[in-house]
Amino acid sequence: MKVQYRALEPVADGGWILLHIPGLNHCTDTKGMVAVDLERNKTVGAVIFDNWTPNAVHAHIILEEPMVLRYGFLEEAFHYAFITAGRQFMLATIQSNNKKSLKFVKHIGFNEICRIENGYEDGVDIVMLSADREHCRFIEKSKEAVNV
Repeated sequence: MKVQYRALEPVADGGWILLHIPGLNHCTDTKGMVAVDLERNKTVGAVIFDNWTPNAVHAHIILEEPMVLRYGFLEEAFHYAFITAGRQFMLATIQSNNKKSLKFVKHIGFNEICRIENGYEDGVDIVMLSADREHCRFIEKSKEAVNV
């Protein structure tokens, strides 16, 4: 696998994203990065950022092929949010019945900050999680000092 990262192209990437996150709407503040396996010319992952505030951004992570994690995917995503965009927090909302996604985001440093019981539908909560720049293991602290 040879991975290249590029900026999200809402029109060109929109169909692929909707296959993975049905109903996700492109907003005027939507930005993101896409991981492409150049050997197969195939999109293998993306992080979509939206709902920007001065201190935080909401992230939607798509991993079609987990192997992309070995090629700097998380480093690119967290670097963009925390260093390039200068935010202190990344937020995520996940349905409580999506156990695989919950386990993954907790593993990479997100912590549950609240839960809305039955917020998605009866029996399915909305779980809100946050990752903070100060404790992020995917950004180099030396880069942080230079770029901020």
